[in-house]
Amino acid sequence: MTKFSFVGILSFPNSDKFSWLREADTKKGNPYKTVRVKVKAGNDSALAELFGMKNDKIKTQDSNKNKIEISWDDRTVKSVVETVASWRQFRVNIGENKNTFITEWDAIEFIKEHKDELDGKKVMITGTVNKNAYEGKVTDRYSIQNIYVLSEDDERKSVLKIMTDAWFNDKSIDDGDWKKEKKLNILFYTQNYDSDAKAQKYYPLQTVFDCTKIDFKKEAHLNALKFKLAQIKLDYVDGAIKNGIKKDTIFKIPIELILHNGATEVEFDESQLTENQKRAIALGVKTLDDFKPKDSIYGEFKTSYNLVNFDIREEYDNGAIVADVTTQQFENDMFSFYDKNDTSDDFINVPEGMSDEDADDLFSGI
Repeated sequence: MTKFSFVGILSFPNSDKFSWLREADTKKGNPYKTVRVKVKAGNDSALAELFGMKNDKIKTQDSNKNKIEISWDDRTVKSVVETVASWRQFRVNIGENKNTFITEWDAIEFIKEHKDELDGKKVMITGTVNKNAYEGKVTDRYSIQNIYVLSEDDERKSVLKIMTDAWFNDKSIDDGDWKKEKKLNILFYTQNYDSDAKAQKYYPLQTVFDCTKIDFKKEAHLNALKFKLAQIKLDYVDGAIKNGIKKDTIFKIPIELILHNGATEVEFDESQLTENQKRAIALGVKTLDDFKPKDSIYGEFKTSYNLVNFDIREEYDNGAIVADVTTQQFENDMFSFYDKNDTSDDFINVPEGMSDEDADDLFSGI
């Protein structure tokens, strides 16, 4: 399972084409609600969502992982809520106002009623990352499970983190940018449920191991670099990356990523001036600061996943392990769009209980 933890400023984006709240019925007449919020961490931001639909019965789990069914009318009874496993509950905490729900529907209702208390606040939002295959594209959907409003003196850094199990092999490593840029491109794979194939599939995840801030003259920096590389069977020797990954073998390790989704700030310099302005500086008539914009300058909008750490607990205490899958099985289980009447519109991961036809309502206009 892929999880996320976003810390930043929460807002409710709204425009003529995009609404933070949607309430409607599916074609089968089932009422549903969707809420979308934006989390901004520095120059980066991400949209997270919560989808809820009314059902006669709520299918969930207890703390012993037993499947249980709860009547819709009983969903807010405290004793009933307490029988549901914590990982199947939804929380929205605003200071001392702590609230637990067992349906997305009720969590959305609470968010709707307390929108003003959430808007503009520093929060931590956690949940799961699901793959959405639609119209020939695969995108990430950040499904909310918990929203915690942080206190004003909370010192947590604003950052968009993703944690996931990752699979890789010797072909995953691309060191083409290492010599000049000190960046290592690593193609990992994550697992996600493919609702069309009704099976778990491997999805590609292109990541960057950015070492541009490492001081290669400092032994402590080099030791840290070598330690991290060793977790995925790599080494740093004489300025180059040595690939020690065994061929025709799939390895697995939990990784931690930082999602960068935005435009980075660009430092102002003379390259951004006209020839006339440059001449004014050369003649001493003006200085560079005279032309410096009041607001920051931003470059091209980009999305990247930066590899920052590994989870080396339990079975991964010595780094990546050999995965319980052959290369042939791995390749066979890679996600691909299926030919279904020559259209890709059907390939969408829809919430449990909805048909592809219902999903037309949910995603139209997005």
